[in-house]
Formats: sequence, structure tokens, C-alpha cells
Amino acid sequence: MMLTMDDALKIVRAEKTSHLTETILGKDKKGIDITLNGSADTKTYVYLFTEKDKKITQRLVEIPEFDGAVKVSVLNSLSNNIVLSK
Repeated sequence: MMLTMDDALKIVRAEKTSHLTETILGKDKKGIDITLNGSADTKTYVYLFTEKDKKITQRLVEIPEFDGAVKVSVLNSLSNNIVLSK
């Protein structure tokens, strides 16, 4: 992926100015709400890890630009169990 220097610096800044503050697992364990606070003037990403049949898979979740707080709800379309880690 090609990035301009400006785009790369936005990503670096967003890593410093945004913070993952909460993750809430749905009662059925098929979805998760991810909350971030701070600000990001470019889209960023977090990894979501799931487990099914003793196999771990990863999924890249896009976080949109935000200022203040943002909540991203992710449904688990593969019926895997969501694995939370610190």
C-alpha cells in the first residue's frame, strides 16, 4: 500500500490521540461493541480475534474518523466465538 508522508503522519498521530476505552461482548457472544475516545482525523483499524474449533482467526475492523468518542458494532458473521485479550 502506498501512502503519502502526510497520510502516514496522520496514522501515527491517531495512534497517540485515540484510545480503546471499552469492549462489550454481546449476550449471545456473536457480536461486540468497540468504543474509542479521543480523536483521529483518518480511519484507523483494530484487530478482532475469534475462535472456532480451536482455531484462532483475526479480522481487521475499520474505525472511522472521529472526534470525542466512537462506537463500532461488529457482528460475527462466521459464528466464531469472540476472544477478548488485554
